[in-house]
Amino acid sequence: MADSLGGAAEVNSPAARPSADPDAKANRNANRNANRNANRNANRNANADGVAGSEVGTGPTIITLDGLPNLGVLFARAAATSIGRGGALGDVEVRRPDVRVERTRLAAYDKVCGFALRDELPATYLHVLIFPLQVALMVDRRFPLGLPGLVHVRNRIVAHRPVDAGEVLSLSSSARALRPHPKGAQVDLVGEVR
Repeated sequence: MADSLGGAAEVNSPAARPSADPDAKANRNANRNANRNANRNANRNANADGVAGSEVGTGPTIITLDGLPNLGVLFARAAATSIGRGGALGDVEVRRPDVRVERTRLAAYDKVCGFALRDELPATYLHVLIFPLQVALMVDRRFPLGLPGLVHVRNRIVAHRPVDAGEVLSLSSSARALRPHPKGAQVDLVGEVR
């Protein structure tokens, strides 16, 4: 079994407050069911976001990215789809296999952060690799919170071993533990690098 490297980022959304209006609840349930059906019938071919396809089965729905997603496209989609979200946290995992670190980007990151230039990745660079997957996860309609308005609360990175820039990595991101928060809701975004 490969070593797990990664961390969790918690986000908080004031927009996720439940409504007491029974019609609003019925509309949320109808939207959620329609979104689930649409996602089950989603196109499995590659698109502009770099999504190669998704697997739906008895476990989590797996979305596999065949490249770095276009964050501009994802942020635009996030803005367009933020209304009407809610409900339970979908069991979705975004993966990107066979990732090679671009050393020029790593060197630029090291320079900006004041790190020594070396082949061992700074633990914080693992978050840089995972972040686009987390955005893809939050844009997916099965994620109950709209991305615009989310507030980042904290990061925790646990590195079980050093990671060399020459390694071929497998990245994954999922959301866990949706729970109430005094300002709305809170969820853990978990990223893993193997």
